[in-house]
Amino acid sequence: MVDDGEYNVPIVVMTPVGSGIHGSLYHSHSFDAIMTHLPGWKIVLPSTPIDTYGRTAPLAAKVATKLGAEGIEVEVIDLRSLWPWDRDMVFESVKKTGRFVSLNEDVEVTNFGEHIIREVTKECFYHLEAPPTLVAGANTPGIGLAWTLEAEQVPQDKQIEAALRSVVATKA
Repeated sequence: MVDDGEYNVPIVVMTPVGSGIHGSLYHSHSFDAIMTHLPGWKIVLPSTPIDTYGRTAPLAAKVATKLGAEGIEVEVIDLRSLWPWDRDMVFESVKKTGRFVSLNEDVEVTNFGEHIIREVTKECFYHLEAPPTLVAGANTPGIGLAWTLEAEQVPQDKQIEAALRSVVATKA
């Protein structure tokens, strides 16, 4: 229906993204940053049927539990929506902790996590006790089909743990 030159086009696009399915070049890309460039779209990326930010949220929770056993507290935020994203929740966490790590599988170049880091730096600069850190996929043209290649191209527990330990160890 056209109303004053505006078209109403209700549409839902559902697609698998990211690793873990061993779809290689054809089905394992994380294109969440690309989707957020579409004006007017709402972008969600669930990590489970009831929550969000892809396969990395459960990995972050697992690493946070491990570090918690050592007395290192990590607050994991699983964004339910990438656009719009819950800026207030993220900023509140940064102001409380003084630190921020953005984690996702998309390639490290033009990653949506970079956008969040920019906003965190802009809004919470004087609260930061360590540089915001991005943990993301390797800047490669595709995800390898072999499980070993896939594991080297997207964040795994060891990279997440190393980034968290580094950020926590940094003193302002």
